[in-house]
Amino acid sequence: MKQLVNDLRFFSTGSLSGKLKSKHLTGFKVSEQIEFREALPTTDPGKIFCRELRDAELRKREL
Repeated sequence: MKQLVNDLRFFSTGSLSGKLKSKHLTGFKVSEQIEFREALPTTDPGKIFCRELRDAELRKREL
């Protein structure tokens, strides 16, 4: 996983999207928006805190 993260930090969102589409993925399988984050919010057991991600996205859309 760490190697994947290190490889992805050199991509911009446009170039990553183009690279995914060039790997024979159909358009509907590639996300329209890609956001890079330093870290994901996690719960105490270490799972990704999806509600926090969803709330942050809703706050961004309200502005």
